[in-house]
Order: sequence, then structure tokens, then C-alpha cells
Amino acid sequence: MDNSGINAEPNPDSNVKPKYRLNYFQVKAAHKHLNGVGLAQMTKHFLKVLRRRVEESPIGDQWTEMPDLFAFLQHEVFSAAVEALAGKFLLGQYSGFVDDFWEFDRSVPTLIKKLPRWLSPRPYRVRQRLLDAIKNWHKLAREHSDFTKVGPEDPEWDPYWGSKLMRARQDYSKGMHFMNEDALAAEDLGLIFAMNTNTVPAVAWFFIELYRDFNLLSRARVEVEAARRLATEPEQADLDILKLCSSPLLQSVYAETLRLRVALVVTRTPEHEDFRMGEWKFPKSRPIVFSSRSAGMNPQIWNAGTAENPHPLDQFWADRFLVYPNDPESGPSKKDPYFSGKPSSSNRTTGKPEMTPYFSMEKVAGGWIPYGGGQRMCPGRHFAKQEIVGAFAILFLNYDIELLTGQGWEPRPDMRFFPFGGLPPVGTIPFRIRRKKE
Repeated sequence: MDNSGINAEPNPDSNVKPKYRLNYFQVKAAHKHLNGVGLAQMTKHFLKVLRRRVEESPIGDQWTEMPDLFAFLQHEVFSAAVEALAGKFLLGQYSGFVDDFWEFDRSVPTLIKKLPRWLSPRPYRVRQRLLDAIKNWHKLAREHSDFTKVGPEDPEWDPYWGSKLMRARQDYSKGMHFMNEDALAAEDLGLIFAMNTNTVPAVAWFFIELYRDFNLLSRARVEVEAARRLATEPEQADLDILKLCSSPLLQSVYAETLRLRVALVVTRTPEHEDFRMGEWKFPKSRPIVFSSRSAGMNPQIWNAGTAENPHPLDQFWADRFLVYPNDPESGPSKKDPYFSGKPSSSNRTTGKPEMTPYFSMEKVAGGWIPYGGGQRMCPGRHFAKQEIVGAFAILFLNYDIELLTGQGWEPRPDMRFFPFGGLPPVGTIPFRIRRKKE
């Protein structure tokens, strides 16, 4: 067991040899290759692949009805994300990988119970197919590409391994006797799961909330159009992703989506001695568990609107993270109930604010923890944000989409997936789609 920690300096009571510090190498590689140049290249490839999928899609300029928006996004966004992460051949070798992955994802509440295989055999079979596909991909990639090429002069992405992160994971594992083919496949399945099980449901909620509110979608259109640019290279996406992800409204929709639709538990364990916080004492080696959903629903932290214009915390409010400079009631944090200011909330709901708003996390960062917190905060959070907002923009620019859910429909999260992360919507979401005319 690796008890050396994730810091460069191992825990003082650890006897793990430096070359076997798996947790440290995992975190180091993720932080190195999911930031800076590595992040830019992964996002570039994600947008490129998603755009290619749009161009190759049989969807034409006539309306086509489809049974479920979530299933459509699962297939399109996941396929682009996996190719950006792991190259062309993981999905290319096994065409059933996408469907098997989402069946595996739906099986997590069963697998986590550790039911025996004879009692629930199908989830284990699906998981094994995914692991076998990953092992076959590893074999092919090793035959055609050198995974030790992880230096600064080496390419950030290649068609066999995908991002440099995947090569780095192979490279640091090669001297660990316990990292055999089965272990390497399990590690990479875990990474693919972590990078998609929260993000893809978040993309779906992003679409649901925007496409069921015409005024909100019109406001989002302004920010997407502002981030468009002319492509100077054939493979270049026509989006300035940094400008897009800095847009106030899209950032607010993103943050509100994750506040409301991600429900995970953050765990910490005092490793060396008892931990004290106020009057509480947490014994050494006993886990401490707290819920991101409880934090995101805490009425002592969050702005829930006013008596005249309420925005309950269990409902989506696109403007929750926007501050309007002349509106003291705006912004994400709870307001002083005794403060009397000029109300202008009604302006915000119509998309006609009195002054230009800006995005803010002031006073609520401790309550917004969809990626965890501290040293162990998800290192892929920057890619996740660009993936969520970028996926919306690419599909929005290329397709007209209308929900066919009927009047009065209210989407609900599937709480069976608490506390595993992203909460998918309950049921199916019928919709129609067509390619936008030039």
C-alpha cells in the first residue's frame, strides 16, 4: 500500500521506495499535463474532434426527432473527449466502447455495493470488456509509439497515446512490478471514468437549462458569437476558447450547473495524529466525509433571491454568480436581510441589466466544491470547464435544437447517483435537431 502521500517529500512514517510512489507520480503527472501547454493541446483536439463529428454527421437541414438528448450528448461529447485524451485507436479498435462505458457508468451504484458476480454478472462483464479494450489499445500503442517520449521537446499529442499525460502514466509505471497489464488498464479506465462521469452530465444540464429558456439562450448566443473567430488553419476550431470561458453569463451557467447537479463526497483522513477543529476531534486514521451537495445547498452561504423575486437553492438560476455593479442584491453570496437596497432583480431575469455584470465566486468558494478542494482538488477541472462550455458552443453554432418535452416539464436529477458525482437527468429527453443553414 502506498502511504507516502502526494507531496514531493514523502510522509515521514512511510517506507515506500521512491520509485514505487504511485500516488505521488499520478498527481504530479496530472497537474503537469492538464495545465499550460498540455491543457491547450487537449482542448484543441477535443474541439477539433467534436467539430469533425459534426461535419461527418448524417444530420441534415431538415428537422430530425431523436429520443433522448442526454444519450446524444453522451455519445458525441464522450467520443471527442476520449480521442483528445487517449488518441484515435482506443475507440477505433472497439466500436462498442462508448455504449459499454455508459452501461458501466449506470452500473456504478451496483458495483459499489460489491455484490458477487453470480448475483449481478452483467456489470462485471461490461467492465471486463472495457478493460480488455484498453489492454488491446495499450498493446497497439506500444508497438507504434514510444511512451517514454515525455520531455518538453516531445509532442504534446500523438495519434496512438493521445495526450502526453497517457504516455507519462505508462512511463512512470514501467519500473513498478505491481503495475502489470491488468493494473494499467484499471488505472486508465479509472481516469476515463473520472474525466467523463461528471462532465458529460454537466454538458447535458447546460443544454437542458439553456434550451428550455429562449431568453437565456438568446443571451448566451451573444457571448458565443463574441468568441467566434476566423479559422486560419483547416484544423483550427473557430472559437477563442479562453474568451468563451471568460464570458460572464456562460461562466455563471457553468458554475450554477455544477453547484446544483454534481453531488459527490469529499473525504479526508488524519494520517499522523488526531485532528481538532473547534470543539470537534477527529481520531487519527478515521475518515472525515462531507458532501458537495450539502455545501451547495447551504442557505447560510448562498444568495436565494429576495421575497419579491425568490430563487430557491434547489432550482437553477442562471444569474446566481453574476454581480451587477448597481444592484446590491446580486452576486452568489447570501445578503444581509436588514440591508435595504434598490431592487433590480427583475431586470436580470429579462436579460436587460442596468449595467454590465461580471462573474464572481466571492464569499462562496468554500461552498462550491464540485471538484473537491485543497491539494487533492481535481487536476482536470480546467479541461472540464473548457470541455463543457466548448461543447455547448460547437453544437450550438452548428445545430438548431428544440426540446420536445411538453409544456410544464421540469427536469429532475437522478439521485441514485449520489454521491458519485454528476447527477444525470431522470428519464429521457426527446428533442429535434437540424443542421443550421449557412
